[in-house]
Amino acid sequence: MSPESVADWLDLLAHLRERIEAVKLQMDTTINDLIPTEIQAQIGDVRAELEPEIRAIEEKAADAEAHIRTMAIEIGATVKGQSLQAVFVKAPEKVNMEKFRGFATAHPEALALVEVGKPSVQIRKV
Repeated sequence: MSPESVADWLDLLAHLRERIEAVKLQMDTTINDLIPTEIQAQIGDVRAELEPEIRAIEEKAADAEAHIRTMAIEIGATVKGQSLQAVFVKAPEKVNMEKFRGFATAHPEALALVEVGKPSVQIRKV
């Protein structure tokens, strides 16, 4: 396997993604052409009326999710609600291998070179 073969696959994937978007756009255009202008206007009115409410709720949900992640990290445990759970994932321990290789055999204190990353939380359905 060469970088060129990977690049070929990347180009193919990019092309496929472009085709997906083009077909989706064609589908949306065809569907919209089937909807009478009056109905399209009414749909636009409904969207205009409800989209600000949706954005406001999405912002509150994002704030709640950030708060949940912070709290779960602070307590260091998975917490279940009725329909969601905040799954606590301990931070992985990382070792700077360049430093570790140089000192590990000669210096038992090499374990002090272990670097601990940040923990994370996943939001999942129960």
